[in-house]
Amino acid sequence: MPNWHQINKKYIKEGEVYLDFGFLSMWDKELKKLNKKKQGARYQYPNSLMKFSAVIKTVFHLGYRQEQGFFNKLSSYITIPNVPSYSQINRRVNKLGLDIVKSLANDREPMIIAIDTSGIKLYNRGEWAREKHKRKRPFLKLHIAVNIKTKQAVSIEITDDKVSDSKKFMPLVDKARKRRRVIKALGDGAFDNFKTWNGLAARGIKPLIRLRKNARINKKSKTRSKAIKHYKGNEKEWVKATGFGQRWQAETWFSSYKRRFGEHCYSTKLENMLHEILFKVILCNRLIRS
Repeated sequence: MPNWHQINKKYIKEGEVYLDFGFLSMWDKELKKLNKKKQGARYQYPNSLMKFSAVIKTVFHLGYRQEQGFFNKLSSYITIPNVPSYSQINRRVNKLGLDIVKSLANDREPMIIAIDTSGIKLYNRGEWAREKHKRKRPFLKLHIAVNIKTKQAVSIEITDDKVSDSKKFMPLVDKARKRRRVIKALGDGAFDNFKTWNGLAARGIKPLIRLRKNARINKKSKTRSKAIKHYKGNEKEWVKATGFGQRWQAETWFSSYKRRFGEHCYSTKLENMLHEILFKVILCNRLIRS
C-alpha cells in the first residue's frame, strides 16, 4: 500500500526546489570567484542566479522579457543586489555548464537500467505553412537510460528524428557504465538486434530485451538464441522471472518529464534546444531526487 505521507512530503518538497533563493547568500562570494583573473568586463551576476532564472523559465514557460519583469517585481519584496536584463539572462542561461552527474542520487550499487526513446516537439513557428503543404512536423528524439532503483536518467542522447532508436542503445549503456557498473539492461522490441545482444554480452551485462514475434535461433548471437529458448511461448513467466516488467520505469520517467515541462522545446536555435532539453533532464532528476 502506498505511503501517502511520504509521497505528499516529496511533492511538497519539489515546490521548494522551484523557489530556492540560495543565490542571495552566495552572491558576493560567487562573483569574487567568477571574476578572479578574468579578462575584460567583469561578471555582475552569479551563475546560481542564472540557474534560478532557468528553473523559473522552464517551470512557468516564461519568455526572457517576462522573466526580467518577474525579477523587477520580485526585487520589491526581497533585496536583490542587481536585476539582470532579458538579454543578459538569455546569454548567460544558454552558456551554463550542465552536468547530469550532479543531479544523480549518491547510490553506489550496481545498476539495472531501462532504455527508451521519446519525441520532443519543436517550436510551433511555421505550423500554418506545414499544414498547408502537408509537411511533417520536425521533432528531436530524447534517448534515455534510467536507473530503475533511483528512477533517474543516468545517461541521455539527443538526436534528430531520422536516427533509429537502436543506434543509441549501446552509447547510452556505455555512458551509464562510466557512472557505475551496469549488470542488466532492459529494452523493448525496437532494440532486438544482434549488435545489441552481442554488445551487452561482451560487456558482461545481462540483456533483458523483448524479442520480436518472428525471432529465430541464429548463430550470430548465442545469448539471443539462448533467450529465445526460454522466452518463446512463455512470455508472462519470463517477464515475472527476469524482472523485465521494471522497464516501465523509463516510460514513467518520460511521463514525469512531460507532465512537468510539456512536450515542446521552446528554443529556436538548435544549440539552445539541446541546452534546454539537457537542463530539463537535470531538473527532472533533481525533482525525482527531492
